[in-house]
Amino acid sequence: MKQQAKCSLLLLLAFVCTSILSACGLSESTLPAGDSSATFPVDRAFRDFYRGLGGTEVLGPAIIESFGWDQLTCQYTEKALMCQNPDNGSNQRYSLYPLGAYLNINDLIESRQTADPIEIYKEFQPLYKKLHGEINVGRALTPVRFNPLEQRLEQFFDNVGFYRLVDEPEGTAHLLAYGVFVCQDKCSYPARKGSAIAKIPISVDMPFMDTIARMDNPAAFGEPLTIPYQLENGQIQQIYQNAVFIGNSMQVETVRLLNVPILLGFEVSEPKPQDGATKPGLVFYNISGANGFNVPVVFDKFIIGHGGREFSGDPIGEFFEMGDSYRQCFQNYCLDYVPTDTGGKKVRMAPLGEEFLSVSNLPEDYVVRFQLTPDTVTLQASPRFKVIPTEQNQEIEISIERNQDGQPVADVDFTLLLTLPDGTQEKILSQSTNLLGKTSITLPVFPSLKRGRVIAYQVCLNQSNDDKVCDIDHYLTW
Repeated sequence: MKQQAKCSLLLLLAFVCTSILSACGLSESTLPAGDSSATFPVDRAFRDFYRGLGGTEVLGPAIIESFGWDQLTCQYTEKALMCQNPDNGSNQRYSLYPLGAYLNINDLIESRQTADPIEIYKEFQPLYKKLHGEINVGRALTPVRFNPLEQRLEQFFDNVGFYRLVDEPEGTAHLLAYGVFVCQDKCSYPARKGSAIAKIPISVDMPFMDTIARMDNPAAFGEPLTIPYQLENGQIQQIYQNAVFIGNSMQVETVRLLNVPILLGFEVSEPKPQDGATKPGLVFYNISGANGFNVPVVFDKFIIGHGGREFSGDPIGEFFEMGDSYRQCFQNYCLDYVPTDTGGKKVRMAPLGEEFLSVSNLPEDYVVRFQLTPDTVTLQASPRFKVIPTEQNQEIEISIERNQDGQPVADVDFTLLLTLPDGTQEKILSQSTNLLGKTSITLPVFPSLKRGRVIAYQVCLNQSNDDKVCDIDHYLTW
């Protein structure tokens, strides 16, 4: 109890301190100097404790030598900070330090709309128990959430954090790289792929996460566009990029998808009898008796892995060609097939959530706005011609897309800062991006410039926050 009280006090103090690692005396000067080696032997004092918690497989390697701190001896691993207090009894001598206080997740904690105890996500419970529960893991700081940047399910605790990548089998669990994040440049060991603590772009309750997490790809539904809100009938509804969830999140059997395509007025065709034998690559979905629609096998596989027909609803028409892709709509969502996609997302849900949100007339404070930052979007501003005659207009082609799903960002504009060889600068505003996330700026002619001169420019997204999203490039005159 004495040790738990001490840890609680340390955690409280850590939260009110203002800078990472300066809290409670844990400063950069406390740590030994970094070394060119990425890993270190586990200090003899921690070996039994380290092995008892799973060793390298669970905590990762030691990433710095042990160091003294007040009456404690501590050592960072990739995933945690082990500490020893020799003044405590043998059962309380070793602990994991509450690094969760240093993770900049106050927004996630403060956004919770209830003071009820936080449930430990079911897939993380076996690892939680392996670590001997709250004694070593600490209290849950957040519910489980989907991190779209890292494409993972994650949950933060006082001393460690848990995650599962969305493309890993259900039931997989690892620890987040708390140690790497807090040790920073004093440790040269990089967090392994998927475990890094990243900037959190969205802080919103996701009450349907238990249902979403059971799907083959929880990321398929996109990010939440709204907070969860209550309907007149007492059910909870939440709009995502690609679908709308509705139901009682505490009763999984009531959770379903709203019939968004129907509500948006999409055409509903009459089912027809199957035309002969089933064609290769197609599955026939019966709807009324022998009548129904053909569904591509790739769509059928997606549906099976994402809640089945209970979630998709029946098809409302045949699949059809749409530019370079194919689309088929069902009662509750639409699926696109993009044969040219090389990123493993040939089958994807159509982004109908934004359209549904626009006609829902929800209060503004219900809406979650995607934050455009260097971490969440990629901006490219390329000259149409790398070398151009001085008497010819140059065109700067601009595109912007979201990092986690490659979706274009529409209806945003930019400022181009042009720098001429003599240092003269000129600002030019762009038109807003179209639905493909593209726009362009035509530059004036500079006939007085000599050949072989460099014209540099910077294009930055126009927005009110301090996160600068910019791209720089140049071209030559001849």
